[in-house]
Amino acid sequence: MTTSANGLVRIICLDAHVPGKLMAIRVGEHANLSGTNGAGKTTLLKLAPLFYGANSTDLVPRTSNRTRFVDFYLPRPTSMIIYEYQTPRGLMCATVYRHTSGEKPAYRFLAEGFISDYFSEVREGERFYVEGRELGRHWKANHLEHSKQLEATQDYRAVIQGDADLIRRAGDKELRSLAIQFGLSGKIGQMRYLDKMATAILGRSGDMDRIKSMLAEIMQEDNVVPPKLDLHRGIRSEIASLAILRDLDKHEDVFQTAIAKGIAYQENAKKMRQIRRELDDLKTQYDERINEIDLARSDIEEELTTKTTEWENGSFDLKTKISDAKAEVETAESRLESLDKAYQRWEAEDIHTKETLFTQLDDLIEKHDAAQARLRRLEEGVSDIRREFDDATSKEKDRYHRAREKLQAKIQKIGQDISLVREKRAEKRLEITKAFDNEKERTRDSFEDELSQLGEDIAEARQASKHSFITDEEKLDLEVAEIAADDIRHKIKLQEDDLKKEQQKERDLFEKQNQADEKLLLSKREVERTQKKCDQLLSYVRPDAGSFLAALRENQSTWFESLGRVIQPELLDRKDLSPTFTDKDSTSNLFGWELDLGRIEKPEWATTLEDHERLLNLAEDELERYEEIFKENERDFDSLVSQWNQQKRHTQLAVVKLDGLKCESGSAFDAIRQIKARNRDLADQRKQEAKIQLERLEKNRGDAFSRRDTAVQNVETRRQSALDELSSQTASEESKLTNEKEAMEIAESSEKENHKERLKLLKQDFEQQRSSKGLEKSVLEAAESDLTDARKNVETAKSYGTLIRDYKTWLDVEWSRYTFFAESLVEAQRTRDEHLERYDTLHTGFKRLRDDLNSNRKRLEQELRTLKSSREECLSIVQKLAASPGERDEASPPRLFDIVKSDAFMLINERESLRKAIHNGVSKAETLILKGGEDSLIGQAWSTLVEVERNKLSNNGTHEVDEEMLTLNKTLALDELLQDHVSQLRESLTLFIENVGQQLINYYQGMKDISGAISTQSRQISSAIGDTLLFDAISEVKVSLKSRIDTEDYWPILEKFSDIWFAWKQEGKSSIPPVELDQQLVKSSDMLQRSNTNRPLSGLFELEISLCENNRWVTARRAQELEDASSTGLSYLILCCIYAGISRMLCRDPGVVIHWPMDELGTLAPENISRLFGMLDDHRIVMIGGFPTTDPNLLQHFKYHHDVQSKGGIVEMALPDDELEQLIAEREALEVVS
Repeated sequence: MTTSANGLVRIICLDAHVPGKLMAIRVGEHANLSGTNGAGKTTLLKLAPLFYGANSTDLVPRTSNRTRFVDFYLPRPTSMIIYEYQTPRGLMCATVYRHTSGEKPAYRFLAEGFISDYFSEVREGERFYVEGRELGRHWKANHLEHSKQLEATQDYRAVIQGDADLIRRAGDKELRSLAIQFGLSGKIGQMRYLDKMATAILGRSGDMDRIKSMLAEIMQEDNVVPPKLDLHRGIRSEIASLAILRDLDKHEDVFQTAIAKGIAYQENAKKMRQIRRELDDLKTQYDERINEIDLARSDIEEELTTKTTEWENGSFDLKTKISDAKAEVETAESRLESLDKAYQRWEAEDIHTKETLFTQLDDLIEKHDAAQARLRRLEEGVSDIRREFDDATSKEKDRYHRAREKLQAKIQKIGQDISLVREKRAEKRLEITKAFDNEKERTRDSFEDELSQLGEDIAEARQASKHSFITDEEKLDLEVAEIAADDIRHKIKLQEDDLKKEQQKERDLFEKQNQADEKLLLSKREVERTQKKCDQLLSYVRPDAGSFLAALRENQSTWFESLGRVIQPELLDRKDLSPTFTDKDSTSNLFGWELDLGRIEKPEWATTLEDHERLLNLAEDELERYEEIFKENERDFDSLVSQWNQQKRHTQLAVVKLDGLKCESGSAFDAIRQIKARNRDLADQRKQEAKIQLERLEKNRGDAFSRRDTAVQNVETRRQSALDELSSQTASEESKLTNEKEAMEIAESSEKENHKERLKLLKQDFEQQRSSKGLEKSVLEAAESDLTDARKNVETAKSYGTLIRDYKTWLDVEWSRYTFFAESLVEAQRTRDEHLERYDTLHTGFKRLRDDLNSNRKRLEQELRTLKSSREECLSIVQKLAASPGERDEASPPRLFDIVKSDAFMLINERESLRKAIHNGVSKAETLILKGGEDSLIGQAWSTLVEVERNKLSNNGTHEVDEEMLTLNKTLALDELLQDHVSQLRESLTLFIENVGQQLINYYQGMKDISGAISTQSRQISSAIGDTLLFDAISEVKVSLKSRIDTEDYWPILEKFSDIWFAWKQEGKSSIPPVELDQQLVKSSDMLQRSNTNRPLSGLFELEISLCENNRWVTARRAQELEDASSTGLSYLILCCIYAGISRMLCRDPGVVIHWPMDELGTLAPENISRLFGMLDDHRIVMIGGFPTTDPNLLQHFKYHHDVQSKGGIVEMALPDDELEQLIAEREALEVVS
């Protein structure tokens, strides 16, 4: 591994997890960290993934009892982790330090190699480390090129790896320039996920899902994206519309009958309009008389309105005066009522009683003071008696406590004696129990070997009886068959790809053939056009004898200057014109007219013979050129036709070959099914034999358990007898001590009752002394009650003071005006009564006049109702006709109303009959149309036509629609539907089916392409890993991606739909797709809508790792299966092999060296360790090891050796090859001393 390659060179820890230390390890080539356990090797190894941008939480997970990454590695502002690395632009430094928030790391890049002065400064004569947040300022002051501070780990990862996707997602244009300047490869898009690979290899992680996600994103970068499918939700309705269109042809007579009834209904309506005209004339006569009556009524209304107005104007002043008088009365009454209510409120508050109580305040204060003095005297007498009572009570309590303590001491002593007896008995019971338990254990042990052997045999038999297993030979047969089937599938895939290529070639050749055909046709037209031109010029050069042109040239050499300007060129070849030249000198005479022929533009053909010959030569040359082009195009066309026919034969041969491979595939799958069935039969047979063996072994084990339990029960019986004998020996002594203890407890209880009695007597004596001196409790309570009542009376009387003052103020101010308000009320009532009397007199005269006018109006209204009744009968018939009036025949005389009415009812009956027939016909037609639901295309077209008719009837939506008329107008919609919309619907439905079908075909083809891309990716990974491994016991490792697409439920349905679809296309597309295509389309869409069609790419394949260990193949699909596939060390080697291949896929730049942190290789054989380093060198991967080993087989592979010391610090050891053994001996001696 050369040191000139781009990659990590040194890792420097500056005042990091070891305070104040500068620790550096060189990692340009394979490097090892050695040291004792706990020295910090793994701590340093975790810094390798951090260089590639690993998340700090992935290296030090966040848990409640674990120090965070920044607190452990970057505990101080001056703590830094510095990576010196080589890029195409030279040495660079990536610095990680503690963010000012203290919650996360921050990052900066320096465009220089590591020098300690770049990260320290001199202050007051001493050198100090620069804080991370001051690096930018410090570097700028020293004129060092550097980056801005990167706040997010994701941005740092985007720069160091040049990850195009991360740069694009970040949306920061500066990141791209930083990646070019400071990235490992100096390019964008050359590597990604190296952080995850380093973390995985350090943690010995075999997370298959993570590997799948990485592989899926790699494929997506190569535009391998699962197709999206957004199917129309109304497919069933559209298919139903197709069925309806097919039914329309069968039931066309239903539609035609309904349309014919609609036409008859229009004829009926025409006759009704004529009847309507006659009825309208009769109605007009009634309306004229009604108008006359309305005029008379209007005159009466006008007079009544005039009189009413005069009355209202005259009465307004009276009403105003009455209103004012009423207002004065109400005001006076309101004032008097307000005073009365106020007086009642004072009365309700018992103001007079309160006033009396307030005047007695001084007497109440004297009573309060006397009650307070009496209570004080009583309390002093009781206090003297209580002191004597308290002293006697205290002495009695002291006596009781001393007696109780003596009794309790005796009880405790007896209890200790009882405990001693019980302890001795317990010790003897324990000795007996231990002896017999040992005997039971020996008894059980005597049966243990037999039962253990039976248990193992039963477990093996039970496992065999529950699970059907297949032998390695049977598995091998199945794998051979599956490999054969996979080979055939692969061949089919290749043949399908070849067929597509051949079909594409055929289409390309056909397109070229069409282009050549068009080119040939154009050249043929040019030849014909040029040939025609030559023939015309030849006729001008060599005219026939007797033609007009020959006569012109013979008689007039300048004919083209005169007559040539006006004659038609068709006349030149004519021989029946009998031309005779009469005037050789005239150049301007034409049919006797003198013309200035020079002003007429001379046509191109009117020229000399020499010009015609020259033009003929040019045309002949042009004709020869076009003929050559035509011949060349004809040869090209014939060649393309031949190639196309040959390509068609190739395509047909490819189809035949593909069909043969499919037949072979069917045979291979049949063989697999037969082998699986045979394996199942053999496994079931072995399972049945295991069940019989299990029953026999379980019976034997039951007998052994029974014999063991009998022997143990005998030992238990003897143990119980010994315990019973011990209990009887100690029972008498324990009983005696227990009786003494119970006697002491009774004495203690008696002393307690005596104490309570003494206290009770002292209490009674205290109460007697109080009674004898007149200081009973009731006397004190009565004195306290008197004092409380007196206090309340004083407080109540004091609270009435403010209220009494307010009452006296109200009497002086408000109540004194009561008499004045009463006199004002009497005067206002008198004025109001006078105005009311005058108003009644005037109103009586107005009512008399109004009643006379109303009587005349009622008489006219009675006549009006009679006329309207006659008109209403006419109108009812008109409404039944429900038709607009038509034009009346002027020659026909007016008819009587009864005759007109008879004809009208006849037409109405005929109309009802037609309506029923139309309703039934339209209903049947609608049933056929809406057979597939209103959401179908035919249903929508019908709804649109019906809505048009509805809008016509609703007058642009402003009125409600008559449903009967709508049903009648639907016959017009039916006619339009049959004439116009059905053909359009056929075309639109066919187009819809083609669009949806093409969606499904595109999805099907896209998923097939995805399956092929998965296979391609699988081959690329296998190629990157290599065909063979030279590890001991492991000869080969294969990583394959198995597509899950062909195992989806919808896949067989899509395949069948594809076959039907292309068969329909090859037939030339009939106007309506066949029924079987409809059914398969519905099945496909239903299945796809129920399925997860938008699954991510990682969900479309399975990752399988197969390894050949000692000529035995093992397959793993999960991390646990990989761990179980082989020994721990070999499983780790397999993982290293896979990660090495994937790492090189992720890092496309061969000039960049990848660094792996690895731990614990001691479990591998020496030869496998050597082969591992060889594999890493082949893939340009540098190992940073953490192996506390002195094994020369391992250490010889490392260029750099570092000793990590437990007290902090790193010692780099440069070891020559010939001194390796000496170093190992010295190291072992140091370990012994320590």
